[in-house]
Amino acid sequence: MKQLPTLILFSLLLIYSPAHSQWVQQSSGTTAVLFSVHFANGLSGWAVGGGGTIIHTSDGGQNWTAQTSGVSTALNAVWFADTQHGWAAGDGGVILATTNGGAVWMQQTSNSVSKLRTVWFLNSDTGYVAGQGGICLRTANGGLLWTQVGTAITQDIYSMAFASQSIGYLSGRNNNFQQTITGGTSWINGPPPPPLDTLKAVRAPGPTDVYVTTHTGKVYKTDGNGNWTTQQPGSSKSLNGAWFTSTTTGWVVGDSGRVFTTTNGGGLWLQQSTGLSQRLWAVHFPNDSAGWCVGANGTVIKLTLLTTSQNDVSAAEPLRIFPNPASAGAELCFTLPAPGLHATAELLGTDARTMYSAQWLCTDQTGLCRISTAGLSAGMYILRITTANEVYCSRVMICD
Repeated sequence: MKQLPTLILFSLLLIYSPAHSQWVQQSSGTTAVLFSVHFANGLSGWAVGGGGTIIHTSDGGQNWTAQTSGVSTALNAVWFADTQHGWAAGDGGVILATTNGGAVWMQQTSNSVSKLRTVWFLNSDTGYVAGQGGICLRTANGGLLWTQVGTAITQDIYSMAFASQSIGYLSGRNNNFQQTITGGTSWINGPPPPPLDTLKAVRAPGPTDVYVTTHTGKVYKTDGNGNWTTQQPGSSKSLNGAWFTSTTTGWVVGDSGRVFTTTNGGGLWLQQSTGLSQRLWAVHFPNDSAGWCVGANGTVIKLTLLTTSQNDVSAAEPLRIFPNPASAGAELCFTLPAPGLHATAELLGTDARTMYSAQWLCTDQTGLCRISTAGLSAGMYILRITTANEVYCSRVMICD
């Protein structure tokens, strides 16, 4: 049997489509800078930006249409609790809300003129906005009433994230890092990363897994107890946005069109091709299937991670590969759902180019197949197995 190239791949098991192996640019219909994006599900999403811009898609970004915000100030953040209830926050203390998917946006009273940079809702009632000068506002009734919550310092807040209903984090200028264990009703200074830096985006996929990106292109990770580790995605440029779909799998985006991804909690960050040089401001993955980035000049790009089977069976399953991660030269094993299946194996590079192809009949009564990884150079690939009716794919990490 031919040897399979040594892989450096993701450990997250995902269905993969080679047609969407890279970020694909979508037509947003605007040239305004887009600062934030949020999807309620895999189809319905919104992006907001300069000049009161709001755009919406109901088909996963194939078509974006403008919505009327009623304001001309920059909108810096957007969040939807479901397909109908959403909020946008921006300059001059502007908070907008919709209860019909953006068909109508109504301005809410913030009693603030500060620049609001970030928004997060725990449900359709309870949410927060924060921004300039350390301001943080809270609502418990969908924004009918916003009240100010005391934060620990007066440095600008750029981002917020909640790991649970009670545990949350704020990040911002000059190592501004704050945390709450009271659901945001009170905030205290959390131990910041060691060097002085501007903390851009904070994400907390788990109470003890908290990530922040910085203006100098670093990612810091804390266990929630003040212990920080430094991660180097490979950029000296600002990393402005981040999103995690699990405690180990996430993306960070930033200046010069750069996107990096990890599937092992930041132990390894890999750059993904976007074909862009524009600044990217934000990224959001509503699920494990697809995600979107937005940025300068109306930029919207999409990465599709999951695909259905060849017969449009929506419940196609990922391939189980082990060991994962594995050492170079090790035997790579994977299990098909049934023995005796005729299958084709393809190894795909990040550019979706087939690197290796073989066919075999799986006769093991457990459905187990084995391929050697010896003798070939390291790189990022995706293993795709095609049977008569299904496509099974997964990303794996195998190190030198």
